[in-house]
Formats: sequence, C-alpha cells, structure tokens
Amino acid sequence: MNPSQPGASGKEAQPPPAEPPTEKPVPSVDHGFYDSLIPRIWLAGGISQYGESASVMSWSGEAKLKAVKGGVEKVAEDPRREGDVMNFRSHLRPRSACAATQCKGRLFLLGGYSTQFGALASVLSRDKRSPTWRVETKMKSRRDGMA
Repeated sequence: MNPSQPGASGKEAQPPPAEPPTEKPVPSVDHGFYDSLIPRIWLAGGISQYGESASVMSWSGEAKLKAVKGGVEKVAEDPRREGDVMNFRSHLRPRSACAATQCKGRLFLLGGYSTQFGALASVLSRDKRSPTWRVETKMKSRRDGMA
C-alpha cells in the first residue's frame, strides 16, 4: 500500500474540523420588568380584603408541569411583584380600576379610583431600569374602570 493513500497508516482520514457557528448565541433572558421581549400582563393596584392596594405585579401566563398523584398537571406561574405605585415624594398611591400599558420601556398607569380622591386623572410612569415613578401630564378628565 502506498503511504500517501488514505488509510495506509492504519488510521482513517479525519474530517476537517467543523466551522464555528456564524450566528451569535442568544443571550439569557430576564423574565422581569427589564425584559421587553416576553409579553407580560401587568396588574396594578386593586382591592383586597385589606383595602386598596398599591402593588404592581406582572404575569407572563407561563405554566409549569407538576407531578401529581396519577399523572402530570399544568400549574400557572405566580405573578411577580415588581414594586409599589408611589408618587414623586415616595408616598404610596393605592388605586383600583386603572389602565396599565408598557410603551418604549416604561410602564404607564392611567387614571383609576382611590377611596381618598375618587376617580383619578393622574398618569404615572416607571422606567424599566428604575423603580422610581414619574408623574406625567394628567388626562383631561377623571377616569376609572378602564382595566
């Protein structure tokens, strides 16, 4: 056998090394307020057995599988607490029946109802990188029940 032929040394010819991937790996995803790629439902304020709430929570709608006796069950992810609604003086601003939306990296709360002030015309927003709330220009009229 000619030593220049493949397999002449008793070893099979090795394939060329694989080329490195041309696409960059996808970065890990933070499922909190900082992530704008995963849609979330925002829960702001409300009324509980303890009275009005100022908490802000988000929920992705994701479910997990949980082993139960006799099989598997889908369990919804718990809402994630994102902070509290506060005014520029860092006082809690409990409200219910307000509208909430996320736009250009900010969470906006519009109107709502407060037992102290009744229907509200206020608009508050929060930057996705900071838990500080900013007072925006008020709506022209007081609105509640928008959620």
